[in-house]
Amino acid sequence: MSNLKNKLNLKMKGTIKKDLENEANKGKDTRFLNYYDLKFNEKMKVLIIPDANGDLWKEFKLHGPNLKNRKVGTVNCAYTSSGEECPACQHGFSLLDMERETGDIEYRNEAKRWFGREYTIMSVLVLDSPVEIQESPDGNQVKLMYVPYGIRTAIKEAIVESQVDESELTSTPFVIKKTKNQGGQAAYDASYFARETVTDEDLEFFEDLKVEQYDYNDLDIIPAPSTTDEVQEWLDKALPIIEEFGYDVDTKESKGKAEEKASPKAKLASKLARNKKEEQEDDGDQEQEQNEESEPDPEPEKKERPSAGSLRERLMKAKQG
Repeated sequence: MSNLKNKLNLKMKGTIKKDLENEANKGKDTRFLNYYDLKFNEKMKVLIIPDANGDLWKEFKLHGPNLKNRKVGTVNCAYTSSGEECPACQHGFSLLDMERETGDIEYRNEAKRWFGREYTIMSVLVLDSPVEIQESPDGNQVKLMYVPYGIRTAIKEAIVESQVDESELTSTPFVIKKTKNQGGQAAYDASYFARETVTDEDLEFFEDLKVEQYDYNDLDIIPAPSTTDEVQEWLDKALPIIEEFGYDVDTKESKGKAEEKASPKAKLASKLARNKKEEQEDDGDQEQEQNEESEPDPEPEKKERPSAGSLRERLMKAKQG
């Protein structure tokens, strides 16, 4: 053997392939299934795995993603997560009121941005795939996945229409098929349940591997339920950010450049929300004064929501101001 080889340590630690894979996956949550790597018309066969509590999947709704401004962050919808009134949803409803009052469809577009985006998380075991599946750090073969609308719809329809027996739902392979929609974007609504249940041969491969169910209640990526006050605090911070920078902006841009992208109606929407909050605070102060002066009614009437007309009047005053 060459003296130079003896002198130098030419044996590498680890493997090049593994190091390159780790570098490529840096910043990614590799617990999630990379079904999106399928080419158009390719298929991936998976088995739906319920979580440790027997839940098929976990659904939640976040306010913030539709604003497309990372600086505002996100918050769990108070109504869907805890059953409390959600100020972010109410702000969206107020903008819809403005659309009905003015006939300006832009207010509907504004409202959509403030409503929550729905997410569904499911667990699967990959039985067959034409693409390499990214490996979880702990080696767990059960993969999480954000369920696209087309797949969620296909599963629900199969259950409702009895295409697959509910008792066989988790033993019948589901085929994820990637196709193109009319706009040329990826779609998964052609996905379907296989006709036959999973066989022992299909599962033999996993016998010596780690296969553990997740617990959706303890999953770190699912936000905790929010209260009305927590959403209101988020809304109070988000409104001035959107008023200043607008939507669909890179928050790293300079302030002057970002201001050019701010929508006039985004600014008006922000003022509308502030005016509504001030009115609610004024109503609260007046109610407190009345309670101090007299005994409360045994069955107080439920306060009505401000009319669209009054909202418009305050908005126009704010615009003139």
